[in-house]
Amino acid sequence: MLAVCCDGNRKHYRFSKSKGTEEPPIYEGLFLAKDEEVATFVDLVRGNMKSAVCGTAKFTAGREMSKRSGAQIDEEGIQVAVCRHGFLLRGLNHFRGEIYAYPMFLQKEMSKKANVDFFCMDVTCRYWPYLNKIAEGLPELLPLTEMRPFLSMMHAKAHTATCEGHNIFNAKDL
Repeated sequence: MLAVCCDGNRKHYRFSKSKGTEEPPIYEGLFLAKDEEVATFVDLVRGNMKSAVCGTAKFTAGREMSKRSGAQIDEEGIQVAVCRHGFLLRGLNHFRGEIYAYPMFLQKEMSKKANVDFFCMDVTCRYWPYLNKIAEGLPELLPLTEMRPFLSMMHAKAHTATCEGHNIFNAKDL
């Protein structure tokens, strides 16, 4: 049984004007997913969903229709999946903020490589219904819905009482 936790940070900027190299990355695709693969998956998900907003705009994470970053920013963050021991398993670059397609991509990637039974995320209460809607239209994502979602206690304290209670009771079923 493997538990995977996924979270993003939008404060890892890489500005377009920063000097880089024309050489290809040495470890491309090893830890950080290839940007093209992620973009293809995001387009697939966005094409399957009319529109989705994370709640009543209390949370900015998860707005699927968010626009690409401003012109001066090439990348704006990173999303990482870790196991319960804190080992980095897989990551990707953010280009549109914390949209649900990013953790969904990591969840899909981890389900191919390991027997993931539990999936933890800071906005699980809003992500899981979204995943179920997307999986209806994309049957290849149905196995992701068989994982058990949970919300960490630290994040649960920041959510509403009904969300916290719902996720605590789900955790007791484990």
